[in-house]
Amino acid sequence: MDISHFEHTYKEKAQTMLIAYDISNKDFTDFVIIKNVIENELGCVPIQQSSWVGNIQQEPDEVVNKLLNTIESNHVVDTRNRLFVGVLSENATWYNEQCNH
Repeated sequence: MDISHFEHTYKEKAQTMLIAYDISNKDFTDFVIIKNVIENELGCVPIQQSSWVGNIQQEPDEVVNKLLNTIESNHVVDTRNRLFVGVLSENATWYNEQCNH
């Protein structure tokens, strides 16, 4: 999935937004925020809340609206355990799994 639109639109929030893909889905259609973290010298500090945003291919408008609401309310969004985790930033720098706990 091309995330350049999200990167461009929300890059001001990049330091506290993570995105994730369910790597068991080879079409990469599940787009969720997995962790909203505080990035500091100590590493990743997760915020302990969760909710599901849905499938971006089947219901893109609803998912984008939920994403915006989730970002604004500082929720953590999670799906299944098989996730590829990355930070949503200008250069799409990826975090590794140690941030996902």
